[in-house]
Amino acid sequence: PHSFYTAIQKIAHKSDNELWLGTTLGLFSFDKVLGRFSYYGGDDPADFVSLHYDSLNQRVFFGQENLYALSENKKLNRVIKQSDKRFVSTEPIVISSLSGLWNIDPATEKAHEIIPDGKDAFAIHHKNFSTVYQHDKTLLIGTASGALIYDRQLNLFQFMPVFSDTVNATAGNIFHVFDEERDHRYYISSYTNDN
Repeated sequence: PHSFYTAIQKIAHKSDNELWLGTTLGLFSFDKVLGRFSYYGGDDPADFVSLHYDSLNQRVFFGQENLYALSENKKLNRVIKQSDKRFVSTEPIVISSLSGLWNIDPATEKAHEIIPDGKDAFAIHHKNFSTVYQHDKTLLIGTASGALIYDRQLNLFQFMPVFSDTVNATAGNIFHVFDEERDHRYYISSYTNDN
């Protein structure tokens, strides 16, 4: 890693003793017992926009400027985007990057953009996506102007606003969504830049 500025922007549970950390330097894991960090690569420096851990298949998918897939064997692969060819996947992974919102087929590790920029007057500008949270079939998408529910089954109006940043619509960013099962609520963190 080359950057002097480092920020942890995403955290995912890897095991009882380990965490995945998405940082402005790329992907790290942290062993809580040994107190040891391991670096796996990524875009340096760049915001860490999405982090998805598939514990069953032991793979990490993440988005910064580019999309990446990492197997537990520590081989970092850049996901190839297929902007002109859509695919059908039984279990697609939806993640965001600095260049858009993507459907990833975990079997082929190929991606296609969900919303082409400027094609739909009702679509959100693709550079506004800041996080994706999936619970069962519900997808919450964090944007610079609040949170949206994404419904893959609809052809029109796939995105429905559920929370808007009322402080400043141009400066707010949704960065993390947490599902608290005990009280059946979603907790959403954001910040505004009041320079």
